[in-house]
Amino acid sequence: MESNPIKEVVAIILWQEKMNDPKINLENSKNKLIELLTKEKFEEICKDIRENDTSLLATTELFYSDNEVSDDIVEDIISNIKNHILISKREGLRNDLKKAESENDTKLVDEILKKIQDISGKIG
Repeated sequence: MESNPIKEVVAIILWQEKMNDPKINLENSKNKLIELLTKEKFEEICKDIRENDTSLLATTELFYSDNEVSDDIVEDIISNIKNHILISKREGLRNDLKKAESENDTKLVDEILKKIQDISGKIG
């Protein structure tokens, strides 16, 4: 649907908040997204969609009918966002690793390698 998965999942949350009987666990979905983005960033995206991208809300409602939207769909989008963030962090660390290796800083190389391994283990 939306090319920006963060906006997509926020739009789903905003749309479901309007529902009398939401089809997703709103609190859980919000908390997982806030954990990835920060509360401030989440609120900023919500405000931006409400004020500047109301067509996204309409498109979201059309794309995800009441019967199609589910916690599994939202969880999948959030998982993809998390993986993208982790992969970006890992790439940044790989650049730092190249620099540390070129400077023969073995202590820093070991620290960065550990961080890369930790991040790689979290990527699902």
